[in-house]
Amino acid sequence: MDVKNMSDFESGSFDAVIDKGTLDSLMCGQNSQENATKMLEEVNRILKENGVYMLITYGDPSYRLRLLKDMEKWTVKLHVIERWEKSSNQNKWELTKPLPLEDHSTSLAALLGPKPDVHYIYVCVKGNGGASVDSKAGEAAN
Repeated sequence: MDVKNMSDFESGSFDAVIDKGTLDSLMCGQNSQENATKMLEEVNRILKENGVYMLITYGDPSYRLRLLKDMEKWTVKLHVIERWEKSSNQNKWELTKPLPLEDHSTSLAALLGPKPDVHYIYVCVKGNGGASVDSKAGEAAN
């Protein structure tokens, strides 16, 4: 099925959508912004109220976060986890605690450093009042 047109599914028919690679592949092709927006609109449509869209990606937050926020459909929390092959016993971030987000993704570069080797996990909760970025949800672990 074309993720940009999931008309076979009724609106509000899913509690959750998990994405590992779909948005990334669209963002690497032609008309990436348009196609990614169409996909996210469809994901939003098929999610129930308070449904969760979970995006797992290596994609830089400067692109993904802006795209998710521009949808104005959900509350976004960002988690990071070190890549399995790179992880050690000294985990810098706890998966259960989202990163504090500001209005700009530039604050993430200050937190994570240049070119961090992590998975970004965006947890987007469909809500009544439009989009927000949860900046008080948690603090980075020491």
